[in-house]
Amino acid sequence: MAGESRVHDEDPKTPKTPINTTAKTLDPSHPYFVHPSDNPTSVLVQPLMNGDNYSTWVRGITKVLSAKNKLGFVNGVLIEPSSDVDAENHHNWKRADDLVSSWICHFTIPQIKTTIDYIPSSLVVWKDLKERFSETSAPKLFQLKQSIASLKQTDQSLFAQYTTIRSLWDEIDSIRPLPNCICGASKQTLELMDQDCAMEFLQSLNDRFSNLRSNILQRETFPTVRTIHNLVRQEEVQQEMQGHSNSSIDVAALQLLLMII
Repeated sequence: MAGESRVHDEDPKTPKTPINTTAKTLDPSHPYFVHPSDNPTSVLVQPLMNGDNYSTWVRGITKVLSAKNKLGFVNGVLIEPSSDVDAENHHNWKRADDLVSSWICHFTIPQIKTTIDYIPSSLVVWKDLKERFSETSAPKLFQLKQSIASLKQTDQSLFAQYTTIRSLWDEIDSIRPLPNCICGASKQTLELMDQDCAMEFLQSLNDRFSNLRSNILQRETFPTVRTIHNLVRQEEVQQEMQGHSNSSIDVAALQLLLMII
């Protein structure tokens, strides 16, 4: 009929979902809230996960997601709402979950990223990476302990040496978490673990620190790793200053000898 407006490409039997044009603004503290500065392609964790560094990587990304209030998407706390019951809530959840999935994908090397790009949710991505790259604790712990036992400073600086052994300790902590309680037994356990680390650090040092190492081992009260590191650092600075001083004396003596000749 004339004057009538008809839409020919719509199926009258298909139910229509009304678009809510009065959607409420999410509170910034809500897990579903996406800040304008939250770029899906941002790389917030370095180095990228390559498979071998999964234990360290997962620790770093867990902290990032916790700081962003998005950890619930990957640990199963924030389950997907029903789109039929609450379309708006589902839309907000999906938007935030896609952001988390994008972050995880961009935190991995390209070869791994291509295998998880099409996984539908961040929770499934998280579980997939864990199943593929998470190692059982015993073999990994043995490998880390073996690396520490064979670690020698040689010509490395103290900074490089301490950074290397500290990263190995952190990996051990990631697969064998420290106790959370603050009871007396727990405190004693932590002190013994710190003493073990201190022994490993002393063992890895260059022989030029042998005198200092002997003095530390003879102490009645054994110092912490941090204290030992500071003592070795002071010794390293003194040795460097003494080396420069000896070099200056040698140069002066050579110049005097040349004048006499």
